[in-house]
This record gives sequence, C-alpha cells and structure tokens, in this order.
Amino acid sequence: MFFLKDKEMLITAFFLFVFSSTSVSYWLLDYSWLEQQRITQLLLVTAASAALLLGYIRYPGVFPAPSNIVLLAFILGLNSALLSQYPQWAFKEWAKYAASLALMIYLGHVLRQMAAQQVVLFLLLTTSVLLAVQFFAFYLASFFTGTRDVNPYLMYPGFDNPRFYGQFQIMLIPILHGLSFQQGWHKKLFNQNIIYLALLLQWCIVWALAGRGVVLGLCTACAITLLATGARYKALLLQVLVFTVAGAALYFVLFFCIPEWAGLARDVPSGLRFGLSKRDVLWQGAWEMIQTHPLLGVGPLHYSAVWNHIGAHPHQATLQFLAEWGIPATLLFMFSIMAGMLRGMNRIRNNTNLLDAALWMALLASLTLAQVDGVFAMPYSEGWLAILVGLALARWGSPASTTAIACSIRRGIFSILLLLSIAVIVRILIVDAPLLHETSIKFYEEHNIGSPPRFWDQGWIPM
Repeated sequence: MFFLKDKEMLITAFFLFVFSSTSVSYWLLDYSWLEQQRITQLLLVTAASAALLLGYIRYPGVFPAPSNIVLLAFILGLNSALLSQYPQWAFKEWAKYAASLALMIYLGHVLRQMAAQQVVLFLLLTTSVLLAVQFFAFYLASFFTGTRDVNPYLMYPGFDNPRFYGQFQIMLIPILHGLSFQQGWHKKLFNQNIIYLALLLQWCIVWALAGRGVVLGLCTACAITLLATGARYKALLLQVLVFTVAGAALYFVLFFCIPEWAGLARDVPSGLRFGLSKRDVLWQGAWEMIQTHPLLGVGPLHYSAVWNHIGAHPHQATLQFLAEWGIPATLLFMFSIMAGMLRGMNRIRNNTNLLDAALWMALLASLTLAQVDGVFAMPYSEGWLAILVGLALARWGSPASTTAIACSIRRGIFSILLLLSIAVIVRILIVDAPLLHETSIKFYEEHNIGSPPRFWDQGWIPM
C-alpha cells in the first residue's frame, strides 16, 4: 500500500472514507441508514465546498469554474426556491446540489494524480467486498436462526431499501469490471482474484434482490458502449456477460438448491418484475406540476410537498427536475450532462483504457437507472455519483476554458452561491440533524402512516 504525502489528499481521503463507510458501519445509532448517509454526504460536500472556496482565494486560476450554462441553472433554481411554498426546505435541496457540484470540481482537480485516483478506487473495492461479506454472513446465519428462513430481503444491512443498494451497485459493478484488467503495480493493490470474487457475489446479490432497474441500466450501458465503440472493448463486455450469468447461477444454487436440500423455508422474491409499480401515478403527479409551473417549477424538493400514498419523489430524475426546478433549468442541466457524456465517449473511442470505458459505463448506467428510480434523491447514490463524476473530470480533463476575465467572473458568482449553500448546510447539521429522531417519532405518532424517504427518512414536507 502506498502513502500519500499530499496533506490535501489525505484530508479528502478521510472525508471520502467516512462517507463510504456509512453503508457498512452503523456510526449514528439514533439515525436510520439513510439519515446517517445524508449527514455524512452533507459533511463531505460542505468540506469540498470550503476547500474549493479556499482554492479560489489562494490559487486563482488553478481550480476551474462551472460553465455559464450550469451557473444559470443554479441561479434559476435559487429563484425557484425563493418563490416556493416552503423556502426553508427548497434551500436545503438547492444547497445540497450546489455543494455536490463543488465536490465534482474539487475532485476533478485533486484526483489528477494517479495515486489519488487509486485511493478512491480502493475505497470502492473495499466497500464492495465488505458489503458482499455482510450479505453472505447473513445468508449463513439464516441456517442457524430459529425461523430457518432464507430471505435475501433480510440480508442487506447498510441500506433501508434494496433499491438503494442497487443504486450503488450500478456504479460499483462496471468499475470493478474495469479494475480487474489493471496491469503493473496496480495489480498488487487491486488483486484480480478478490475483484473476481466481489463481482460474482455482487452479481448474485443483484439477482437475489430482484434489481430489475440495475439489470436494465447495465444492459443499456453495455449495448450503447458496443454500438459506440464496436469491438474495441470486447473483453470488458464479454466479462460482464460471463459474470451476469455466473451470478444468476450462484443465486439459483444459494437460494433454491441449497435451501431445498437443507429443508429450509424459502421466502425468495418472485424475480424481476416488469410492471411500473405505480410509478405511472407518480409520473402523472410530476406532469401536473410541470404544466402548472413550467418556468421555475414548484421549488426544489417540493414534489414531496404534495401528499400522495406512494412516494415523496417521482422515481424519474428528468420529471423530478422539470417539476421542481422548471423546464429552463432542467434543459440546461441536461445539456451539460449530455456534453460531458459525449466528451467521455470521445475519450473511450480514442484510446483503449478499460478503466475509462468502465467509468463511462457506470455513469451511463446510473443515468439510465435514474429514469426509473431515485438515484437523484438518495444520499449514498448522489454522493458516489458526484465522486465518480469528479474522477471522470480528473481522468478526461475539464472542458476548454474561456478568457481569464470571464473565468474570474464565473468563479466570483459561484463563490457567492457556495457561501450560501455552506450556510444552509451548516444550519441543517447544527439545528435539524440533532432533532431527527424526535421528529420521526412525533411524525409516526401523529399520522400513523408510512413515510417514503426524500431528504430525510421522513419525506413529507407538510408533516
């Protein structure tokens, strides 16, 4: 293992470690897994925002500024928050995204060194191994419990819902496939046999938890990669296919054959479902908001200000932003995302680095899953997606900059926005977070209904 002398990267690695560990360790006992992950996500993005602001002051011209398009989108979002029904909640969502953008930009700079990139990738691998070990420890324990019941939905500690685990897996699995092809000294750090085992177990878990969105996202990413690059990444795509089948076979053996042989009860999910699971109702609600508030939306986070009996977010990222931030801001965000993905596609077309291809596939798969799930609502998926975008910026380079004066103006505007976002998040951590447990208990006592999560575990703003 290597040692990084760079103090800046050591501090960054600490915050990344704390955030990544919240899926394998229960640090905050009075909080749910989601709330623990939200708190550490806010700590991570706030630290990155402060570091970026300090970098703008101490090293002018070193750290890039967001494009005019992205800045305009956030200014529109700020106006949407000001005009919303519950501005104090809208600012929380707006500040979270502004600080997440700061995290992407900051990591895009500090991860330029290969050794720094290895830190992030090693954290990803370690987390994947620990999650797989936990899952199969619970599997083995099911043979010795009084109920003797093999139910995979009881075997995934670290997440409040199997879909939240899947949102992380869809980023994790392509990266693991890319890491398995590493050569040279990286092979000692990323042991190929350990990666193969982690991949096999993670693919088994995908099938065990009936992750239909994960399968859809990964299949889409593989298909588009094949169409965009031809046979350039044949080895990577074949490996994905092999482990997909191998994981399904292991799932069948562990959850059907062995329990049948051992005489255990089996409470296994019926498999991949193909219906919308009432998402059409959620989407219709978002569409009505878009029609009534097309320019600025109902306000960030404000889909959860209108009660429905299914969910506090529409489980569709595009509709979520259209309804909450408005059509202009959403189109600006979409243009920036598409430009970034096209930049990544050009990168993997012009070289044969399998890790770059895997990173591009992970981002594309996540964006695909976001069209049917809450990738842009859950803290762990939001945090890791921002980290991987930062890694992509570091590996692929930032877009060409404009004049020094224009960059200076953009940095000034973004600095003001970041100061506001830091103030909002610090208030959340000091005022709101300590009262979450009491607030949740009070909610259940008063309303006696389920609470689909959004920002916190209790997802309804009016309640």
